[in-house]
Amino acid sequence: MLSQVPQIPIVAPKVKARLARKPENTRYNTIELARNATVSIETPWGTGSGFFISKDYIVTNKHVVEIDGKKVADFKKQVLKSRVFIELEKETIAGYRKRIRTLPKGPQRSQFAMIIRDRLEALERALLRQQKAEDRLDQLEAKVHPSSIKIIMADGTEYVANYLLLSADHDLALLSLYVEESTFLKKSPVGNSLRQGDKVFAIGSPVGLRHTVTSGIFSSYRRKGEDGPIYLQTDAAINPGNSGGPLIDENGYVWGVNTMILRDTEGIGFAIPITTVYEEFSSSLY
Repeated sequence: MLSQVPQIPIVAPKVKARLARKPENTRYNTIELARNATVSIETPWGTGSGFFISKDYIVTNKHVVEIDGKKVADFKKQVLKSRVFIELEKETIAGYRKRIRTLPKGPQRSQFAMIIRDRLEALERALLRQQKAEDRLDQLEAKVHPSSIKIIMADGTEYVANYLLLSADHDLALLSLYVEESTFLKKSPVGNSLRQGDKVFAIGSPVGLRHTVTSGIFSSYRRKGEDGPIYLQTDAAINPGNSGGPLIDENGYVWGVNTMILRDTEGIGFAIPITTVYEEFSSSLY
């Protein structure tokens, strides 16, 4: 079952006026081609990765493009707390101003004047920070919209998405982006399978380092719970920012969507099988 953020697909507006291009060197190896099919994704609340799964569609994790409700609630508490602090500070300054009017000229009056000046300067800085926080809260509370999702190609070209599908059952999202040319990743031919020890590569933008490639091995298929979804386990580094990027083999075939790491461990990452992506978004991808 899919929950859809409706919007009529249109040609994606560009943030920077230049087109994405394929590399002219046709000898690029499969890893470099996969890197060119991978994109960085930026939203008002965070960053992640994604990749072209067809000429016009990009797959990523749902948590990359949809804000966590708990994080919004926690941030809202901070904003409300700051509002109260600012109002109390205004009252304090008003009290100082009232007091200084009763003081004769002299050292005490001068000292109060300095205190008022310093607190006004501090209040001005706090008001600027508060305004930024209020604006960010408005963005976080707004319903996710394709036009708020920035897509950055391997060559640095920036676009905004024009269509978005969210999976109701998996940490998956599908974006549409219409560009003149795009490189996309293919799934392995029918009958092939990953075996323990096979070399794999994770591509993404960890901690802001765009289009980073890390390597590892495929460990096994893991099921979450007794009846939960199946994941691909790997020791290829999957770090914050890698979420939504592809997990590929040495031939450049995509096997999964990098999605998470096991907490308090090193070298244990998981990807959603690419077959799940095609099952979830079959109406768009077939």
